[in-house]
Amino acid sequence: MIQTFLRQFSIRARLWFLIANALLAMTAMGLFAIVSQKQMLLDDREAVVQGQVESLHSQIAALHARAERGEIDQAAAQKMAIDAVNAIRFAGDNYLWVNDKDAVMVVHPIKPALNGKNLSEAKDPNGKLLFKAFVEQAAIEPGFVSYQWPKPGFAQPVDKTSYVKAFEPWGWIIGSGIYLDDVDAFFSAAMTTFFVTMALVSAGLLLLSWLLAKSIIAPLDMLIGMANAIAEGDLRIHLPSCRNELGRLADAFERMVGGLREMFTQLGESAKLLEKNAFDLEHVAVGLAASADQMSSQTNQMDDSYGRIHKELNVICQQAKQVSTQLDRVTYAANEASSNMVQVSAATEQASANLTAVAAASEQATTGMGLVRQAAVRSGDRLQQAGGSVSQMETALHGVRKLCEVAAQEAHQARDEAQRSTVVVADLTAAAQEIGKVVSVINSIAGQTNMLALNAAIEAAGAGEAGKGFAVVANEVKELASQTSDATKMISKHIEEIQQESQTVGKVMRLVTDAIGSLNDANHEILTAIEDQGQSLNQLVTTMHDVSDESKEVVRRVSESAQGIEEVNRNVGEISLGIEEVTRNVSQASVGIDQMANDVNHVSGSNQKTNRQMGASVDEVEGLAARVGEIKQASAQVSVVGHQLHSKSTGMKEIAGVIKTQVAKYKI
Repeated sequence: MIQTFLRQFSIRARLWFLIANALLAMTAMGLFAIVSQKQMLLDDREAVVQGQVESLHSQIAALHARAERGEIDQAAAQKMAIDAVNAIRFAGDNYLWVNDKDAVMVVHPIKPALNGKNLSEAKDPNGKLLFKAFVEQAAIEPGFVSYQWPKPGFAQPVDKTSYVKAFEPWGWIIGSGIYLDDVDAFFSAAMTTFFVTMALVSAGLLLLSWLLAKSIIAPLDMLIGMANAIAEGDLRIHLPSCRNELGRLADAFERMVGGLREMFTQLGESAKLLEKNAFDLEHVAVGLAASADQMSSQTNQMDDSYGRIHKELNVICQQAKQVSTQLDRVTYAANEASSNMVQVSAATEQASANLTAVAAASEQATTGMGLVRQAAVRSGDRLQQAGGSVSQMETALHGVRKLCEVAAQEAHQARDEAQRSTVVVADLTAAAQEIGKVVSVINSIAGQTNMLALNAAIEAAGAGEAGKGFAVVANEVKELASQTSDATKMISKHIEEIQQESQTVGKVMRLVTDAIGSLNDANHEILTAIEDQGQSLNQLVTTMHDVSDESKEVVRRVSESAQGIEEVNRNVGEISLGIEEVTRNVSQASVGIDQMANDVNHVSGSNQKTNRQMGASVDEVEGLAARVGEIKQASAQVSVVGHQLHSKSTGMKEIAGVIKTQVAKYKI
């Protein structure tokens, strides 16, 4: 509680307070010594007076005893006692007197004129009835009475104290006193000497105290001024050193300032490096977001391309089904033509065997030839229709091939973007690690700053009033260390989140790269299947051209057969030759029709294989579209991570700006 009270005052005031207390204590002790010495003098004087009164009382008692024994009478005894009183002197001119209980003076050796007088109304200058007071005191008990009375040979009353004691058998009151003027003179002289001495001692102490206070307060004022300068941000100061407590305090202060200079220098450099890394992180985040957006755009284009491929393949499948239907019809027509040729052959054989039925057989052959010709013509028309459908399939396959090539190119571009994004993620991880190193340095500086502030606070507490300035600086340094520690914790949290998101992005990019590789493989398989289908269609076209040529040859030969039959009808004489020619032609036509039927069946089988390959291609395209959708989702996730990284880099730049602002307040 006393310390709390004293802390309200400055060191200068406390020093003056200490000196004042010392002077007061010295004054009190001096006064007590003088008063004690005066009291001792009074006690000695009173003891002497009391001894004289007691001695006279004993003498009177002895005289009374002799009178009681009859050795002398009472009057003689009293006469002897009065003579003794007149004869006694002690301590110079001091004497004894005797009065009775009625305040009548019995004997006064100095003023005999008072003998026999009633002094009950006698007063001192202060109006005190002194003899009446003697009687009253003696009636109670022996004791002292203070009053004023002139010394022998002087008229001016002075202070005096007298000891009175009653002698009851005679009704006397024996008294004697001492004058106090010499005691008062001694006391006055002692007081004068004491105060003069105290004045000289006080002057010396005040001068010494002033010099001492100046030697303490001047350095403290300098330290306080420098502490205020540091509190305002000026760390360019230097303190002189000396070999005392203030020197140690100044040395500690100098070490603290040096530590602050070094700390703020490192903190400023770390803030700059942190800001640079934050800008690098922002650049990486922007690049990552841009790559993700580019990859998303390319996957959208791939999605559109595979959609068009899927649509074209469905059209090709429909056309292939139409071709299959037409080929079935051609096969039916070829089989019908073959059957008719069998009938024609039978008819020619019958005509050859039975000339009598030449006319009927010729007519029947002519009819069969007409049917064969019609069937061959229908087969040719249907083959032409099938050829048109196959040509359309070739055109569609060519378009699908182009779309697949475009999709492959876009997949390569997406893979390149994914690889670039992987590089960006690696750069991001490296930047996060660099920032983590900077944060570790800043956190170490914050710890050193906090320890420095603690040491300054301890020194300030030890310095007392002089440490207030240090306490202010220590508090500000502690606050700065706390803010720096909070900033490093926030940055560390951002770095951990960035590293986690970088790992997530790395996993996503690996998945995207694998998916793009699968897309490339599947796209290559589709292109291979389309090439195989193109070759099959080319073979189909070639075969259909051969079948068409054979169909035309059949029509030609059937026409020739019909002409031969007509020739038979016109020239019966040449029937045998005509029939033989017709037979040969019919045989050749039958062989051509059979060959055409086989070719048509082969074409139909090839078309069915093509249909199956088309269906597999459609399934592959659907799978590719699903993978493209997964890549789009991954690209969107990477874009979100990029934007989050951009936001965190902005927060780190703000923290670096705050640190730079705090550091800029201090002049190093």
